[in-house]
Amino acid sequence: MIIWIMIVIFGVLSIVFFMGKGAFLIAGYNTAKVEDKLKYDEKKLCRVIGVGCLIVTISLLLAQLFEEMAVYFCSIGILLGVIVMFVGTSFFCNNKGEKNNDKTGKKGILKSKGFWSGLFTVGVCLFVGVTLFTGHVKVEFYDQYLSVGSDSWATKTIEVDYENIGNIEYVSDIELGKRTFGVGSAVLNAGHFKNKTYGDYNLYAYTSCKEYIVLHTESGIVVFNDKDEAKTKSLYQQIEDKLKK
Repeated sequence: MIIWIMIVIFGVLSIVFFMGKGAFLIAGYNTAKVEDKLKYDEKKLCRVIGVGCLIVTISLLLAQLFEEMAVYFCSIGILLGVIVMFVGTSFFCNNKGEKNNDKTGKKGILKSKGFWSGLFTVGVCLFVGVTLFTGHVKVEFYDQYLSVGSDSWATKTIEVDYENIGNIEYVSDIELGKRTFGVGSAVLNAGHFKNKTYGDYNLYAYTSCKEYIVLHTESGIVVFNDKDEAKTKSLYQQIEDKLKK
């Protein structure tokens, strides 16, 4: 839901900026002196920011539609959006005849700390917000082993040979314990955890589901689930079928 709200917000901003309006929303420009604002074409400035917002909107939409690639879409989209805003505002928004007036020593609006710190802050907040509300557990089956991991850069994918699985459990509402390394968000918990039941173990789990699959292997314990109870039970059955072969 949060991502959809962000998509709507950035989509609306894109439309407003494309119309050449909304300059009062641009950090640095909205607080500049009148004589400084005259150095820039306000409509061009708004449309450049609009292009950046559109890129971010598209990346958020793709992240929502293709959850497995959410982190990559968001990271690339935000980076491209910021680059477009940087290049566009630096080279294409000057008013003709005002372009060379910066030689007076006055700082231009788009060279001000306020503008770029505002742009940087928005980018960081957007990236953090997306990271907090996206995430995907990846379980893949192969002939001799299965792999469990997530799409987070901070976690690694674990490969477990079927013959090394000593026991498999389906459990409900376990105490996750303390995260010792990895990521935790509103959507996903992934990485190394420690609790009283399993000691040090690897966890890859959606926060929306309280059902878990526990693999007891020769190299340690791996706990994971799917988005809901039905999908987790189906995943558990798939693993059992593999072990029976």
